[in-house]
Amino acid sequence: MLRDHQVRKMIEGTSLVRRILVTGGGGLLGSKIVQLAGSNNQIVPTHFREPLFSNSIRIDITNKQEVFQTIQKIKPAIVIHTAGETNVDSAKKKESGLGMQTLKAPGI
Repeated sequence: MLRDHQVRKMIEGTSLVRRILVTGGGGLLGSKIVQLAGSNNQIVPTHFREPLFSNSIRIDITNKQEVFQTIQKIKPAIVIHTAGETNVDSAKKKESGLGMQTLKAPGI
């Protein structure tokens, strides 16, 4: 398991300001990455249901056109994909539903 300082070091890397798009910024992992990203990066978190950050953008990662438009608009140097279905039981039952779509979404 990575410690906070290890995550911070991985994200910060250099002194260059980078725009980082974090999918699932409203979730446990995504929100932690947003918090630890450091002051030398421009972090753009995304959410689907409820935003945790004032600069969060609502996005449906299963909508190919919406994903492409967001990436073209934001022009991130890095995309960290942490979005996913949180209801594991539901995702297992519906292999063609949201659970599988969030797994396949990075391949868009």
